[in-house]
Amino acid sequence: MSRLPRRPGGPREVFLLAWPAVVNMMSITLMGTADTYFVGTLGTAQQGAVGFTTTLMWSVFCFFIGTLEIVQTYVAQATGAGSPERAARWGSSGLHLALAFSVVPLPLALAGESLFAALGVAPAMIPFAGTYFRIRILGAAPIFLSRIGDGYYRGLGDTVTPMIVAGIANVLNVILDALWIPGVPALGIPSFGVEGAAWATIVATCVHTAIYLGLARRRRARGGPAPRYRDRLAPADQRELLRVGAPSGLHWAVDIAAWTLFTVAVARLDETQAAANVIGLTIIRASFMPGFGFSTAAQTLVGQYLGARDVASARRSGWNSTWITLGYMGGMGLLFLLFRETLVGFFTDDPEVIRVGSRLLLWGAAFQIGDGLQLVIAGALRGAGDTRFVMWTALAGSWAVFAPLTFWLMIVRGMGAEAGWLAVNVWVAALVVPLIVRFRGDAWTKGGINLEPRPVPEAEVA
Repeated sequence: MSRLPRRPGGPREVFLLAWPAVVNMMSITLMGTADTYFVGTLGTAQQGAVGFTTTLMWSVFCFFIGTLEIVQTYVAQATGAGSPERAARWGSSGLHLALAFSVVPLPLALAGESLFAALGVAPAMIPFAGTYFRIRILGAAPIFLSRIGDGYYRGLGDTVTPMIVAGIANVLNVILDALWIPGVPALGIPSFGVEGAAWATIVATCVHTAIYLGLARRRRARGGPAPRYRDRLAPADQRELLRVGAPSGLHWAVDIAAWTLFTVAVARLDETQAAANVIGLTIIRASFMPGFGFSTAAQTLVGQYLGARDVASARRSGWNSTWITLGYMGGMGLLFLLFRETLVGFFTDDPEVIRVGSRLLLWGAAFQIGDGLQLVIAGALRGAGDTRFVMWTALAGSWAVFAPLTFWLMIVRGMGAEAGWLAVNVWVAALVVPLIVRFRGDAWTKGGINLEPRPVPEAEVA
């Protein structure tokens, strides 16, 4: 205990909680980078197809994942209130909701290539996109369940366990990418192409989920509370998670839907712009994903301190998370600016793709500071359960600013893929101002969640 910070919500406490989450997110970035790199060895059409399909897939999953992420807030506030049994109960309710959600997207696996033809995707990309999408949709359940495991441990204030579990899964994914995408003739392993990339991710995610199952069993064997699938279904808990979580899911959905429409428009231009856009998005994940790690730390700390009824420390932890994130993402923006051609060239040797991708990274470098601000403050508000305000702010930014500006620049001004990246800078600026004003006020501290929406039988608590 002597190593813990003496000032609650101080920079050291934020850093101790955030760095494993940052490493976790960087390992996810590595996984995405490996997919892009190995698929890029197959050809530009395959690279563009997998990148576009991944964006489309996340547009399907994002509402469910965004909703499930709120489990972390409930676990954090229950932990802050000194009730590990309630924290475990919220984890169990999250598992039940994840299983229900996983059934919903399965019919889309039947769409196949017809979906991408209807979206007007470049013909050369359609066969690869249809195959990759169909396989990945089948892996919805392990993706959703693994997010509950991540959120439960982070809500407890343990970000090291999710880092290790995700690291194991992501390393496995990269190894399987190297074996299954290009193939290894010397070992008798044929090239599975984009199918190999899809199955590698599904297998790795199943391992991710299985590790959490084993950890929960070990925790219960030692006499501690832990989530489990066999706990009694609690409709009141499900309704409470949906009440606060659904706005968070809609926040994710409106953001990614706007990006998906932009990606669809780019995919209809040509293979070069589609590939450059995919590479650019892959590179900026090295900034965005760790930034999301700091956001996760803010969500946990704000939730725990509000659960303990310590509003001053909750506010302090949110602001300190913000300053640390700004330092990191500002440094990444400088890196993108100075080494943009080298970074793009790592993924392709096509000179036109490098030229277009380098232009995109100029705009990517410009929005790093603003993106860091909105990421962390939104995470802090999510830790308080203030998800409706974040949702409405995101909705206005995505559809009143980003989408119309992007399509005006793309169609009227003829800027191509660069249009969306320029528009992101305006979009981020529009998000930051209301989020800062909200967090400086007191409305978010007024109790956004109900930790006890149902009476708990004594036998269940014992």
